[in-house]
Amino acid sequence: MNCRLKPKNDRLLISPDVLPDKTESGIIIPESAKDRPNQATVLAVGPKVEDIKEGERILFGKYAGSTFKLDDESYLLIREQDVIAEVLEG
Repeated sequence: MNCRLKPKNDRLLISPDVLPDKTESGIIIPESAKDRPNQATVLAVGPKVEDIKEGERILFGKYAGSTFKLDDESYLLIREQDVIAEVLEG
């Protein structure tokens, strides 16, 4: 993704995972009942971020950061300290 935003200080720009609209059995989940996602891909990092790189998959605090929309996509800006763990593939 060609990101037009550059986070400041210790902030990360992330793209939260999209949660399913239906359960495995086919029940539709309304927006008001959905949990907020807690896994994301890092799109950009601020200059003071030390341990996290662009493209990493992370697990972050449930109520961390500020959500916003840009070009019909949802993004989240969080602090480096809100990252709980790196999600490893495999």
